[in-house]
Amino acid sequence: MDISNYWPILGFLSTFFIVSLVVPIFIKFGHKFNFTSKKSFRRKEESSVPLLGGISIYLSLLVVASLFSLKMPLIFLLSALPIVVAGILDDLFEFRARYKALAHISSMIIWFYLVPSESLILYSLGLNSILTIGFTGFWILGMVNAINMIDGMDGESGSFSFLAAGFLAFFFWGTDTATILLALMGAIAGFLIYNRPPAKIYLGDAGSSFLGFFLATTAATIPSLGGSWSNIFIPLFIFAFPEIDAIMAISRRIISRTSPFSGDHDHLHHKLKKLDMSIYQILLLFSGVTVYCGVTAVTLHKVSKEEVVASVLFLAMAGLLTLLGSIYFVEYKLAYKTSTFSQTLLKKYMNLKDKVNINPDFFQATVFDLLPYYKEIQQRGVEDVQSFVQDFAKFVQKHFSDAELKMAGSYSVIIIESPKGEIRKEINPEVVICYFKFLQKHKVQKNDSDLPWGMFFYSSELKRDMFLKKFGLLDDADNTLTEIKKVA
Repeated sequence: MDISNYWPILGFLSTFFIVSLVVPIFIKFGHKFNFTSKKSFRRKEESSVPLLGGISIYLSLLVVASLFSLKMPLIFLLSALPIVVAGILDDLFEFRARYKALAHISSMIIWFYLVPSESLILYSLGLNSILTIGFTGFWILGMVNAINMIDGMDGESGSFSFLAAGFLAFFFWGTDTATILLALMGAIAGFLIYNRPPAKIYLGDAGSSFLGFFLATTAATIPSLGGSWSNIFIPLFIFAFPEIDAIMAISRRIISRTSPFSGDHDHLHHKLKKLDMSIYQILLLFSGVTVYCGVTAVTLHKVSKEEVVASVLFLAMAGLLTLLGSIYFVEYKLAYKTSTFSQTLLKKYMNLKDKVNINPDFFQATVFDLLPYYKEIQQRGVEDVQSFVQDFAKFVQKHFSDAELKMAGSYSVIIIESPKGEIRKEINPEVVICYFKFLQKHKVQKNDSDLPWGMFFYSSELKRDMFLKKFGLLDDADNTLTEIKKVA
């Protein structure tokens, strides 16, 4: 009997037992030495949870790859070492982003050096080596960050990685890569015992970054079938869920003029929580989406006629867009319900004017877009919404007592000041700090950038024309200038 035929099963069982036995040690170790999550705007739970759970997954795979003499998988694992080390340092000491990026690039360079370009999907489609490496590298780095982004809810990143590894194993069946992928599934299954809601341990940056790198590099080498152009969509569909979430997050941050790489609190799982879905319901939905995308990838692998491929792509993308649109539509409808009520509260507690005096040649203005916060706080009930508006009114009164206030739309408040001294080039740092504290108090903080989400600053020397036009203040400015001339 050739025992190697049973390696996939043995690999799964081996890593499952290794991780399920080792993780409790990591939990005790994390609590003893305070290697735990720090409370932040992204983690609002009061208790601290040990990090570094992903290390158990990485070590268990190294053990299996070494014992079973899996040469190529061992190369993949060793090339991921810089990412794992940087992730550990980030979990323990909050490693700087630039150094993490350097580690990610280092792992990728090592991987490209050890893996022949002929094994990459893009190369099999006729792309030259340089473009193949460039596009593949960009996608791998994107997936490392994308899977890191979805590691914001108990069991989310682990559940996706488990299913993704299963679909990838299908494409590599009968090879060493399939064995290591089954071993990865076993390791994740052992980890999820302790990571299911409420989590007793987290993957940490080391774990989520490793999973992203390992799965993405594996997917980039899926065996080609006759060089069909549809092969490129196979990894894209397997990773569709984290790809969509990452694209939406980066677009959202760019629109809000914050760093694309800064964290926020408005990912897909956050949106679904606002719609009153439980963590288990969200995990079930995301798992269903991942299976749907995986089945699409398998179908693309099986069909060859171009018209059939095009039909599968169209139907699969239509399904994903319908689901995504439904989430945003329901979120919008829910927010709209509180629109009238919130406007009434703002007008009750704040001295809002229909027309304001604004000298276009000498002013500074701060705009607060409250919509992102209403979307979250409205789920807590009327009393919480009222408390939020009352505290916001007190905050404005304290820091902008001599300013004129005007509503823009349903949720934005424009605060216009006529400074007694020089025009500021930027918003007062003290105001920013106090606004962050206000958001922390109501547990709706959404980022940790220099400016809170939805807070903008303008002046007669900074984006004046754009500000006046965007918020419909041109007539107010003309009227103010007319009055100034009359007085003069």
